[in-house]
Amino acid sequence: MLGQPTSPLYPDEAEAIKKWLEEGGHVLWIAGDSDYGNGAKTQQFVNSFLDQLSLTNLRLDLASVEDPVSNAGGKPYRVVAYADPWQGTPKRDILVQGFEHNGAVLAHGPGVVAWVDGVDGSGDWHPLTPDEKPENTYVLVHSNSSSDITENNDPPANAYTAGEQGEFPIVAAQIIKFEGKKPSVIIVSGESPIGDYEPMWASVYYQRPLDGPKVVSNIFKWSVEMTKGEEKTAGGSSSSSTCGPAFLVGLAVVPLLLRRRK
Repeated sequence: MLGQPTSPLYPDEAEAIKKWLEEGGHVLWIAGDSDYGNGAKTQQFVNSFLDQLSLTNLRLDLASVEDPVSNAGGKPYRVVAYADPWQGTPKRDILVQGFEHNGAVLAHGPGVVAWVDGVDGSGDWHPLTPDEKPENTYVLVHSNSSSDITENNDPPANAYTAGEQGEFPIVAAQIIKFEGKKPSVIIVSGESPIGDYEPMWASVYYQRPLDGPKVVSNIFKWSVEMTKGEEKTAGGSSSSSTCGPAFLVGLAVVPLLLRRRK
């Protein structure tokens, strides 16, 4: 896990992570921020790293999501989003189990996930929608329909437009398949599950009850399930492996150390 990096990764670091993912059966969650204050640099570092990986189409667009209705404490940048994965998401039941508050989760000043045509960052940018998405890509957490896109810093967003209203992807995952190996999963989010000023893990914020711990835990469980490959049985048919992968052997968390709005 890389939570809101405050500096770019060195090329050899990015290459090491890429080789690790290409082994199959692994999960990477990289979390960004909004374009408010120094969060714009965080977005740049996240996208630069994803360009170096050249494994996923997912990127963070250069904007913010705010919500004047679904928020904590009446501030639109304290977005309360929902773990309501797209219909058609494989094993969706894992992602929505155990909620007490309809899957409500804090996204404190979040960015928004978009996608690009080329995994190396080349090509056109697109909003991430159920009808327009890369292969094997799923939105796991999205904002409420009352949310909108906000611009805080230049440059302007590539895929979304300031003032645009609707449900926007806060957490998305792409399952990366390799021939002869188990798949790996790359998760890109506009808010960090841990660390940060106030992370997605929060169970209550400004007296707003949340399902944060359950939402984050479910995403991890689902990700592990998605990395399971298929093994040949004695009769030649395929069956799901019952052994989980060596999952997140190392934990690298880089919290945002800069002052944020309270």
